[in-house]
Amino acid sequence: MNHGGHQLKDGHQPAQNACNKVTTMNIEERLEQVASVINQIDDPKVPRNIRRQAKEACENWLLNKGRQLDVRIAMAQSKLEELYEDPNIPPEFGT
Repeated sequence: MNHGGHQLKDGHQPAQNACNKVTTMNIEERLEQVASVINQIDDPKVPRNIRRQAKEACENWLLNKGRQLDVRIAMAQSKLEELYEDPNIPPEFGT
């Protein structure tokens, strides 16, 4: 289907693809910002295993571009929620 403009093989318009790329880039930038904040948990009050697992959630899921974006976000969220529920995390870090 062609709506008066150029059409790509996948049926999308070039402007639509450009918009999708910009949106994906913005999401990737945001995910990198989130990971950066999470990786700043260097407070000695936070147990090492929790710091390590938070870092692993970022590396293995949030920033892993080899996986689908929705899976990356959902799995990172799940892993971080597990850490949030850990009874060893100090109360000031669980809020």
